[in-house]
Amino acid sequence: MTIIGWIAGSSVTGLIQGYGPWIAFLLLAFVGVKMIRDGFKDDDENTCVEVIRFIPVILLSTATSIDALAVGVTFGVLGTDVLIPALIIGLVAFILSFAGVLAGERLEKILGNRIEIAGGVILILIGIRILFGFLPG
Repeated sequence: MTIIGWIAGSSVTGLIQGYGPWIAFLLLAFVGVKMIRDGFKDDDENTCVEVIRFIPVILLSTATSIDALAVGVTFGVLGTDVLIPALIIGLVAFILSFAGVLAGERLEKILGNRIEIAGGVILILIGIRILFGFLPG
């Protein structure tokens, strides 16, 4: 996404700045609400969730990638090289995502469904923070 943003450069800067925070908020809120709902379901109902989790992962990766796209647009506008920063951004995102998955699995064993509820609340709060961080005023 960083490289796509770099290629787009200044031509989509207004689009990213205007709608990016709203898109990120809506995606994070959608996944957060779904996680909270799933957290209140019985363990028997969660047996088929493993197949369905593909959609939340895609939505979360898209919401996360919007920031990388905006950074890429900035690099494009400034005329800066993007390959090394894109590799660093990708590597850091991979490491933190992997660590988050491992931590989530361990915490789920300890806290059960409450960790999914907490994760959903955290995603919604992150979405609100993104939204208010970009609103004028």
